[in-house]
Amino acid sequence: MRGLWNRTRDSEAGDWLQDVAALVSVAAFIWAAGAWIGIAEALAG
Repeated sequence: MRGLWNRTRDSEAGDWLQDVAALVSVAAFIWAAGAWIGIAEALAG
């Protein structure tokens, strides 16, 4: 994965690839936070 990242860093494709990777990362964080909130609500309620 690191090799792919290094190859695309200096290309035009790297710009949108980094944007997509950032969006996926944020979405994964929100999903994980939602899962933990759901678990906490189930345990509390």
